[in-house]
Amino acid sequence: MCRGELLATDLGPGRGKEAIESSVRGLKGTTSVSADPDTKVVVEFDESGITVDDIRHRIERAGYHADELRDEV
Repeated sequence: MCRGELLATDLGPGRGKEAIESSVRGLKGTTSVSADPDTKVVVEFDESGITVDDIRHRIERAGYHADELRDEV
């Protein structure tokens, strides 16, 4: 299991949080996702199926920019 933290810009409370969490949850291998209104997105996932880059792309598809903060095993 791996934990990735990303910085997502223009997240804010409400719709952005919901959009990102819903989008990232759709990735096979995601075990949990929490989008913080202070722009941090924390995702726990199975690294054998997806990568932090996959998660970042999914956040961008939801309409938000994301940069990786760190990736912990």
